[in-house]
Amino acid sequence: MIYNKEEQMQAQQQYKKYMTISIVVIIVFAVVAFAFMARMTQWKGALFLSVGVCIAIFILTIYALPSLSYYKFVTDIVQGRSREIHGPILKADDKPVYKDNKLLFYEIWIKEDDVERMLLFDANKGNPELEAGYEAVFKVYENYIIDVKGKRKKPS
Repeated sequence: MIYNKEEQMQAQQQYKKYMTISIVVIIVFAVVAFAFMARMTQWKGALFLSVGVCIAIFILTIYALPSLSYYKFVTDIVQGRSREIHGPILKADDKPVYKDNKLLFYEIWIKEDDVERMLLFDANKGNPELEAGYEAVFKVYENYIIDVKGKRKKPS
């Protein structure tokens, strides 16, 4: 299986690390800013506080929130139900795309019971190395690929 509890814990630790960094930045800049405001002109303290808030927002939006999204994604997969589907691969993208403006995935198109389905393979796990024309058995949660169990060349 591609995902496990250890990866879930790593994602949680990464999120906590970035949240802690952003909180520490806010606290340090706020303390220094209030010290400036008490002893010097207020515009210097306000400027210092503004810089601290901007740095903290940058850390939150670039590092902490994507880490939280990935943690929630892995938690849903680890705790959720999964099922197996199989079918011929119609198309496998080489480049990952953003889905829900949160995470990068490779799109894998398969045909299951005469219906085309799009499955998503986590780009953090590398390129899935699946090609059109192969048949594969996928373990999925919703439309996210958890594991590729077997692949073989489709007989012609």
